Amino acid sequence: MAYCKPTYTVLRNGIVIANHTTAENASAAVQADIAKFCPTPCNVQFLDVAFDGTEWTIGLTPDSTAPFLLLLGDSEDGNIIISPAPDFPATIADTDLFAGGNQQSISVIGATTESPGEDDACSSDTINFNYPEIIANTGEVELLLPTSLDDCTGAITYSVLYTNATTAQIVAGTLTITDNDATTTYVGIYCDGLIHGVYVYEVPALSLGLRLTYNSEGDVPANDLAAWNTFFNLPTNGTPFTSFTVSGAEVTLFGGAGITVATSLFLFSSLAKFEDDGGIVVSVSNGCFAFSASLTTVYLPAISTPYIGFDATDNNIFANCAALTSITVPTALATADTGSPDGDLVYAAGTLGATITYV
Repeated sequence: MAYCKPTYTVLRNGIVIANHTTAENASAAVQADIAKFCPTPCNVQFLDVAFDGTEWTIGLTPDSTAPFLLLLGDSEDGNIIISPAPDFPATIADTDLFAGGNQQSISVIGATTESPGEDDACSSDTINFNYPEIIANTGEVELLLPTSLDDCTGAITYSVLYTNATTAQIVAGTLTITDNDATTTYVGIYCDGLIHGVYVYEVPALSLGLRLTYNSEGDVPANDLAAWNTFFNLPTNGTPFTSFTVSGAEVTLFGGAGITVATSLFLFSSLAKFEDDGGIVVSVSNGCFAFSASLTTVYLPAISTPYIGFDATDNNIFANCAALTSITVPTALATADTGSPDGDLVYAAGTLGATITYV
């Protein structure tokens, strides 16, 4: 008896498009023909991103239907395929996103084949991760966020994705970051509710110095760095300042160290506040603030001598500083005079009514 080998013929609209000897191959031919004329819907679009300080979580919209590639690239080196393509939401390490120091991007490319290549794209979407912008710290930093985006004609909105700052908030397109320490803040920018890009803002630690506030700009006694070092008699009385800033009647001096405020240095001055935020001043001499009638605040947390002035008695440091309300000094000065506060502090509290804070 002769063996009969079947042939499976695949027809479309009465036309033979394939002949196969197995049902499996014939079925595959039918599926391939359907895909050719009735392709899989092709839509891929990023929905949102989230960051926990270490890893990014990337999400697609619920109607993203096509097989896809996920690409990680930068502006210098092109795209690197993340293979195999992860399930969504996908996670990517922050160190991978910002390796190499260039602007990075994540792209998703949809295709009609189950193993897509870059040439098979039928839809795509990209999130640009803009390389960190370094912003000078002023204690409270305000930044205007972008108000227009390429390829976006819809509504632009913003969200703080992550920050290690004390506060970081966005109001009316302005990002405000408040912190004296170094911080990093990630802001997501959206077009019609879908993530478009991520902006990164790095704020270094606030440089602290010696702040001198006068009654008015015209009362400031020096206007350049050399003049300030001369005023404080540096380097004789300590390490010289290396820079300074001026904001109206407030001068901040940076870079000095181990400074002694000389005798009568601010005698009869129009100084309103003397605030050593940077721990620069280690001692003050007799009568250094005497008769400064506008002086309200003295902040000296880094005094390292056992008393202020020549000894632990009243050395006229605050003599006739009638407006003085607040003095901050190290705790050791609370017992500088055989168990009692330094004499100058006793005078300031008892005669002037100033509040003494020990730190």
